[in-house]
Amino acid sequence: MNFTEEDGYTVKDLLQFGIDHLESSRILYSGGAHCFDSAGYLAQLGLELCFKALHLYANKGFNNTHNLVQLYKEIKGELTGDGLSADQLTTLSEVDKYYELRYPRKHDPVESGDEDCERALSIYDTLMEQMPEEVQEALKTINPLKKGGRVLMEKEDQGI
Repeated sequence: MNFTEEDGYTVKDLLQFGIDHLESSRILYSGGAHCFDSAGYLAQLGLELCFKALHLYANKGFNNTHNLVQLYKEIKGELTGDGLSADQLTTLSEVDKYYELRYPRKHDPVESGDEDCERALSIYDTLMEQMPEEVQEALKTINPLKKGGRVLMEKEDQGI
């Protein structure tokens, strides 16, 4: 395993970052077509981190890969239900390509649109429903104002 708990990674942190990326993706998908690339990239990253959280839980580490299909196949046995549906597996393969939305790709463009948001989030919903009980308990302890060793704060409205 390339990354372990000894390196400072925790299941809870990976889940929190993954969930926040997915929520940011949802917001960006509703922001208009000019935000779709960023939204798709964050959807891919969010699911990746959720899968890696399960790897860390089950295997005490995770490898340096961004391949969602591979990550899912390797942790499917950790889920408490039947896993993803056939439609969700197809969607997972599509969302996997969104990693490429980080850069312009004129010769091999990757498409992403607002209809992709709910399909990607359905994968997340299924994962959350089928997470092992111990992982679900960790989710309940997430403090949204503490993240990655930081305290998150917003400035007060200055009335400007």
